[in-house]
Amino acid sequence: SPYFRALFTQDVKNNILKRDNYKCRICFMSNKSHVRKYKRKLNIHHIDYNKKNCKENNLITLCYTCHIRTNQNRKYWIKYFKKETI
Repeated sequence: SPYFRALFTQDVKNNILKRDNYKCRICFMSNKSHVRKYKRKLNIHHIDYNKKNCKENNLITLCYTCHIRTNQNRKYWIKYFKKETI
């Protein structure tokens, strides 16, 4: 939706990348390695899976592979990331 895109800007994504030291918060792959392997920056994941919740404490940096893993067993990952980000 346009509303979602207005909130989830490149600036927001860049802030999260910077906060997370340009590394996946699960496997620690660097953004440089990710760009080499996937030809794009690391992903920014919504911890609560609500794409409208673009608050910084709900966003986390993940690589492509870990991002796919987080689409399974969502309850586990929500708990995992809540602990990780406290």
